[in-house]
Amino acid sequence: MAIGLALFQLGRVEDLARPGRFNLLVWDAAGYYGYLPAVFIHHDLGFGWSEKESGVPADHFVKQAGQYRLNRYPVGPALLQLPFFLGAHGVALAGDEPANGYSRPYRQGILLGAAFYAMAGLFLLGLTLRRWFSGASVLLTLLCLGLGTNLTYYSLYEGMMSHVYSFFLFCLVLWSGVRWREDGSQGAFLLMALAGGFVAATRISNVVILLVPLLWGLGQGLTLRQWWTDIRALQWRIGAGAVLFLLPLLPQMAYLHHVTGQVVFPTYGEEGFFWSDPLVGKVLFSFRKGWMVWSPLIALGLLGWYRLRHLRGFWAMNLFWVLNLYIVSSWWCWWYGGGFGMRALIESSAVMAFGMAAFLEWMGRHSVRSHVLAVVLPWFLALNMLQNHQYSRGIIHWEAMSREAWLAVFGHVNPAPRWVMDRRDAHLAYPDYGKAQKDKAYRRSL
Repeated sequence: MAIGLALFQLGRVEDLARPGRFNLLVWDAAGYYGYLPAVFIHHDLGFGWSEKESGVPADHFVKQAGQYRLNRYPVGPALLQLPFFLGAHGVALAGDEPANGYSRPYRQGILLGAAFYAMAGLFLLGLTLRRWFSGASVLLTLLCLGLGTNLTYYSLYEGMMSHVYSFFLFCLVLWSGVRWREDGSQGAFLLMALAGGFVAATRISNVVILLVPLLWGLGQGLTLRQWWTDIRALQWRIGAGAVLFLLPLLPQMAYLHHVTGQVVFPTYGEEGFFWSDPLVGKVLFSFRKGWMVWSPLIALGLLGWYRLRHLRGFWAMNLFWVLNLYIVSSWWCWWYGGGFGMRALIESSAVMAFGMAAFLEWMGRHSVRSHVLAVVLPWFLALNMLQNHQYSRGIIHWEAMSREAWLAVFGHVNPAPRWVMDRRDAHLAYPDYGKAQKDKAYRRSL
């Protein structure tokens, strides 16, 4: 499967990197990636060169935060993109393409990097799941994630966004954390701490994933006293882990200090959370961006979740879900702007994979259930690939979809007939961002 996905990605890279295809480096992606050409090529963290070199105004990602104008996006994705950026820079310098950070070699390099992290994440997740589930169940789980959810889109089409990197980091935290808790590998603890630092440098709220390995076993035969004994047994490794956790955060601190004179600064300005009004139902089930609507195979994880009740990490994973969904659904822009499906939960599919594997294993134990799965599963995979195509071609709107708009375009491929697009447009529900940021009732109505 990994080889097939890699070959498919090579084809996507060639397609997406064509001049005039569409600009991959706009808005959020421009901010995540922009640190690399700023530091290594243009030597200007003010990003004044951005529009000339990339065609993207710096206003896409440089925003006012208090009295400062700075890149609001964290540096974590750029750190992971760095090896591929340097390779692409070498190709550009040796060839005829402009070595400006935005020509064809750079786009190809970063997209191939995204494919690498997607494959690496799936590989690590497979190693973790294989401890408890059969090879067939794990393979089907990885197939569902790799080709049946919105991870597909952000690996194959928009690999310059942060989500595929966060997915890889979640898988790395789970793999190393489980090795530490199940096998007693203290080296794995140090790797987990470093991976956790990259998680924080990519999306600070995602550090809740560390609760899964840190609290692994609690409520499943491990008492608080035993847990504390295990932690104390790490001794000096706790300090080393803290240092490793901070290492990936140092570039972000250096950038903030360069601009503001402080090492910690709220880059999103007045944007924030409605902690008293989490919209979990909309995040999961709305036609605008609902995770279960646009990636319905994720629901297999819910169907199999109860079957994990004997897993030592069951209650730690439940705590992760409660906190993670609360944080994600409390953000003022609960639909997270333009994107395919609920992109803020893509990395969380690494945890949902445990429930998916449990459900698929249960289905495979009975011949009738396994035949039903063999008939139904390909249709859901095909649906996801169709909707990937629709979104990439503008048939599915990036932010204003509704149930009626979804029905209007269902099954249509590019180029969709004009009457289909007109019917879709009549049912689009555009959000008012300024109003949603201040008005709870309006935000709830979207």
